[in-house]
Amino acid sequence: MLNRPDKMVLYFGNMLSRHGKSPALMELVVPKLGESIEIKAFSNKKTQLGRIINMVSALLLYRNKCALVIIDTFSTKAFWYCYIISMLCRLFRIPYLPVLHGGLFESRLQKEPKMSRQVFSNSAANISPSLFLKEVFERYGYKVIYIPNFINLDQYPFGDRKKLKPNLLWVRAFHKIYNPGMAIRVVKELVEKWPEVSLTMVGADKDGSLLEAKQLAKELGVENNLKFTGYLSKADWITRSSQNDFFINTTTADNMPVSVMEAMALGLVIISTNVGGIPFLLKDRINAYLVDSNDSKAMANQISFLLSRSAVGLEVATNARKQSEAFSWDKVGKQWLSVVEEYKRAR
Repeated sequence: MLNRPDKMVLYFGNMLSRHGKSPALMELVVPKLGESIEIKAFSNKKTQLGRIINMVSALLLYRNKCALVIIDTFSTKAFWYCYIISMLCRLFRIPYLPVLHGGLFESRLQKEPKMSRQVFSNSAANISPSLFLKEVFERYGYKVIYIPNFINLDQYPFGDRKKLKPNLLWVRAFHKIYNPGMAIRVVKELVEKWPEVSLTMVGADKDGSLLEAKQLAKELGVENNLKFTGYLSKADWITRSSQNDFFINTTTADNMPVSVMEAMALGLVIISTNVGGIPFLLKDRINAYLVDSNDSKAMANQISFLLSRSAVGLEVATNARKQSEAFSWDKVGKQWLSVVEEYKRAR
């Protein structure tokens, strides 16, 4: 590859916060990198077609000024962004770094091995924000560098709780993969012993799961114990988190969810399913409590146990906060800058 050590870096991915979406990880990382290197980011166009046109146009425009390309890479249809941009990078002999996202990425590697090899074998390296995906990709023979997700710890005040109350928080998009119905069934399990139990569910609807969740709450007779807020900005849901003691994560597949990292930083007691990359982030009875996928009874029993033994849960929450400090920019930023500088000089 050409040696372009002093030229700019281009980042390609979905930058949709201006359209009311939660900012993606790299939408937060890119401005931080911009404090130390010249980096341009694409695309914030609203439509998928608009974004891919904008990305391709940007690469064509800056190809002679670009030393390295970073591409947010997903197992879903957004994978095509990476595939197209990576082909152009190889054509112009520009090193590129896919940043891997998605707890179901292995199915993409299995179903489309040829395309996967074209993208991931020809990259300068592949960046994984989770040890889970790193392990998956290494099993398929790909070179992977682990750089964890980043959170700005200053935004997450640690809740110094004294006694746990049955106030639950759930923060994910309403999509079947995140299993919002399990959270409602947890409330149903708890309500007989803890009639004051409350569950706040924060997130936008993605596939009709929000309506299904509301219907289920009514069928189970717990609609008065639930509050659906819809989409909230990060600042808003962080403010609301101070009214809650437990964070429940009910997903059926996951990677390294930022919402769970945020709950760790906030000092919430985390009860999560043990799927995908979750056990690589959370350790049962050390910084969280883990239960099997879709086992609402086990999750409710764990919450009930901790409500009777607050000190046990609060100790685990304190451990989680300490671990979350590894995700600060002071630590993660050094890793990013080291990788960028190394591969800007790749040949």
